[in-house]
Amino acid sequence: MKKRCFGEPNEKQKLFLLDHHRHVAYGGARGGGKSWAVRTKAKLLALRYAGIKLLIVRRTLRELQNNHIDPLRQELTGQLAAELLLGESAALYEDLYTRGLIDADFSSGFTRVPGAAFLQAGGAGRDPEAVLEAILQAPKTSFSPERFARLKKSVRGRLLRELDGFESTCYRICEAIFAGGDCFCEFDLLDSITLSDTEALLTQTVTPERAALSVVAPDFGRTNCRG
Repeated sequence: MKKRCFGEPNEKQKLFLLDHHRHVAYGGARGGGKSWAVRTKAKLLALRYAGIKLLIVRRTLRELQNNHIDPLRQELTGQLAAELLLGESAALYEDLYTRGLIDADFSSGFTRVPGAAFLQAGGAGRDPEAVLEAILQAPKTSFSPERFARLKKSVRGRLLRELDGFESTCYRICEAIFAGGDCFCEFDLLDSITLSDTEALLTQTVTPERAALSVVAPDFGRTNCRG
C-alpha cells in the first residue's frame, strides 16, 4: 500500500488529531495551523471509514483562492519548472550526466509543505558542489516554447495516469473535497500556466541566497557486526 505523508504535526495539532471525542474545538491565533489540522484529520477519517461524510467550509471565496487554488497552481508551475531546468530532456541534465557528475537516478521536483515550498534535486554524484554550482549558473529563461508545450503534455499525461488507480483517485477526490476545491481543476490550472510563469518561478527560486546543499556520505570505515 502506498504510504501517505501529510506532514509533521506540532504538539497541539497532535492532540487534536488523536482526540476521539465527537465534538472537538480547536482555536488559536492566525497561522497556528488550524486549517492544516482540520484538513489532515478529515483525510485520515476518510481513509479510515469508508463512506464517511465530512464538510469543511471557508467564509469567503478569497480564502478558498488563497488557501487552495493558488497553492495548487504554484505546485503545478513548480513541477514544470523542475522539469524545464533539470528534467531528463534538459540541456543541463545532459551536460551533468555527460561530465559524470550525476547518474541515471538523478531526479528533481517541487514540493509544498505547510508554510513553505521548495524545488529540490538529488541523486548519487561524485561532486555535489559542482552540481549545485552548475544549477545556479544555468540559464533560467529563454527556454524553447515547443519543449515547454511537450512538458505540459507530459504533466497532463501523468495526472491522467494517476486516475487509472482506484485508491489514488479516491485519495485525490477526498483531498480536494476536504480542501474546498475540485481535484479535476488541475487540468484547467495547468492550461493557464505559461512559459513566462515558469521562468519567473525559476528566476526567483534558484538563487545562491535561497540554495542549500545536503550531502549524505557513507562511512565505509565503520562496520556493524553482531555476534
